[in-house]
Amino acid sequence: MIMTRSPTGLFSAPVSATLSAVHFACTGTQNLFQGRCRVRPFEVRPGSTFCGILVRQPRWWPAVALIRAVGMDDKRRGVSRTERLSRLKRRFRNVEVLQAQRRFVRWLETARDLSPHTVRAYAGDTLALAMHLGANAKVNSITGRTLTAFVEAQRVAGFAPASVRRRVAATRSFTNWLSAGHMLTVEPWSDVHLQLRRARSLPRPVPTDDLACLLAYLCEAASISQIRRAPKVLSRPHETTTLLAVAIMLATGLRVSEVAGIKCTDVGLPERSVVVTGKGSRERTVFLPSQWLTVLVDSYLRSRTRLHINHQWLLFNSVGGPLTAPAMRMRLAKAGDCAGLKRHITPHMLRHSAATQLLESGVDIRYVQRLLGHASLTTTEIYTHVSDTTLRQMITQADVLRKCARV
Repeated sequence: MIMTRSPTGLFSAPVSATLSAVHFACTGTQNLFQGRCRVRPFEVRPGSTFCGILVRQPRWWPAVALIRAVGMDDKRRGVSRTERLSRLKRRFRNVEVLQAQRRFVRWLETARDLSPHTVRAYAGDTLALAMHLGANAKVNSITGRTLTAFVEAQRVAGFAPASVRRRVAATRSFTNWLSAGHMLTVEPWSDVHLQLRRARSLPRPVPTDDLACLLAYLCEAASISQIRRAPKVLSRPHETTTLLAVAIMLATGLRVSEVAGIKCTDVGLPERSVVVTGKGSRERTVFLPSQWLTVLVDSYLRSRTRLHINHQWLLFNSVGGPLTAPAMRMRLAKAGDCAGLKRHITPHMLRHSAATQLLESGVDIRYVQRLLGHASLTTTEIYTHVSDTTLRQMITQADVLRKCARV
């Protein structure tokens, strides 16, 4: 018998079973990810030993190898499959929620094709559940009653309905992972019945006058005299970064993360096109609508060469590094204050403004959906509201009462 060490204790297995387990752990990870294995991953820390040999493990190594080693040993002894699963459940039931939460996050980072933003959000949501249950709470303390109390605590804390819905989705994924790994005997969400309203607030576009003031200030800060003719040589390229980012967001409705993620190779000046990677790693192509914006992008690219900026991202900050989305939010807020705007301006408000202006100009909603990168048309329909001024003009022109009375 060989003793194999793991975070959950010492497992005993015969030499042949352990060697087979090692072979599976090294070569069978792909099969595990593709769902061809009955037992879901259970993370093992680097530094574990097999047959007295310290194995250099990758960052994430499924402990299915250990489980299979134990299972093969029990199978040789004539233990039934039900009893083997029962032993595994009893062994994993004493795992702490915080420990399981860290393993779950590492599993999301490695086994799921999720964006870093989604992983970060799920990590925060599941950590909130662990903190709600207590620092030393065990996995078997997650029940339908505790989950209901957790959701109620989020509501009392003042979280928005969308945030509560996301936390419910994150904790549901966490409990599904625990159940698949036999760390929970039953799925606790099966006993929970919640009705979470889906609140949809109207977009907050920036008024046209405020946009004019903002663009005028940014042009003055970049030493660009007028919005209709861009210079071929930029005298203040660092200040032009904010102007270019705002102009692209207003013209195309891109998200701030999408603008910050544009690479120089994504820009096609002859076609006036920009390839953008949006949510879900979905690529789409947007177009620069004006000659002024195209010339400004061309001049900006020439300034990169003159300043010896070597990274692949289009936008650069004051020290020559890539411009990040948080930095762009801070730049826009500061520009709005300097322009004398009374309201706080965010990049997403520019996206709202672009979508609203396009729809009010008569652009078909399906084209707006494609431009904004919405997976569902329902998401784009929120922009079909019109401003009070446009509504007043349309009602005045229609004058239904006059037509009915034939006045």
